[in-house]
Amino acid sequence: MNLFWAIDRMKRLFAALLDEGATLAQVQERILAEAHAMYEEDIAACRAMGAFGAALLPDEGGVLTHCNAGALATCGYGTALGVIRSAVEQGKRIQVFADETRPFSARRRAHRLGTDGRPTFPPP
Repeated sequence: MNLFWAIDRMKRLFAALLDEGATLAQVQERILAEAHAMYEEDIAACRAMGAFGAALLPDEGGVLTHCNAGALATCGYGTALGVIRSAVEQGKRIQVFADETRPFSARRRAHRLGTDGRPTFPPP
């Protein structure tokens, strides 16, 4: 979903720049600036989502994740994984269960979680 939203946003910017008669250098500069802005906005949104979600998690417990809820779906902090990251940053002890219908994908996600210091199942 994020990818299609980002493409639409860039297409609108590009069309507006063409309407303004921007030069190639101006287009390149504005597109790059927009990409950086989108990156920062995504990180901020995921961190805010993480903070709100972390408040709902107990001090100790388990979380079941499924599919792309981390860096592959966002700019690095993650949506569902952002909640887990925020909870751990608050000192909560969260066990993560990374289910997946494709075992290779689950192992990759478990590895990413494991490198962040969170226990996972299946083990990385």
